[in-house]
Formats: sequence, structure tokens, C-alpha cells
Amino acid sequence: MLEALERDGNPIPFGCRKGQCGSCKAMLLDGEVEIDAGVSAFALSNAEREEGWILLCSSIPLTDSVTVRVELGESNMEALEAWKRTSEKGENQCLTR
Repeated sequence: MLEALERDGNPIPFGCRKGQCGSCKAMLLDGEVEIDAGVSAFALSNAEREEGWILLCSSIPLTDSVTVRVELGESNMEALEAWKRTSEKGENQCLTR
């Protein structure tokens, strides 16, 4: 899901892209996903899964439509502003944490 969101121009925070860091954690609001079995419990605990949290880098949509909410912390908000400035110049780049 992370790659698809990035392809569509959404600046999503990420770190490892392997389900080990939790940087791309998002709340699943609608739809269903399958989360890779290799996801670290450090990155996404069982309690978080039960609450509806997923990792965008390790989730595959099972329904035609999936809606998520990404919560950006202060450092990610600064990165988002930088991304917006570069996108205005036509210099989009992936965000890393």
C-alpha cells in the first residue's frame, strides 16, 4: 500500500519498508487488508492490530477500496512541508524518517 500511496503523490512517512520500524503506521478506517506475517511486534503490537492499526509497507488490500488515516508527528509535519516545497518546484522526492 505504501508504494501505491507514494505513486499517487501522497507523502507518507516510512523508514525500513519491511515492517520493522513502525514509521508508516496508519489506522484502517474502511476496507480490509492482509498484514505480512513478518511484521515486527515492536513495529505493530497485537493490541494495535486489534485497534485497527496497520503498517502501510506490509499491508495488501483485500477489498477494492481501503481508507486509512496517517497521523503525522511534528518531525513528519516538517518533512511534509519540505515535500510540498519541492513538489511545487517539480522535485518530488520520497520522505524518509
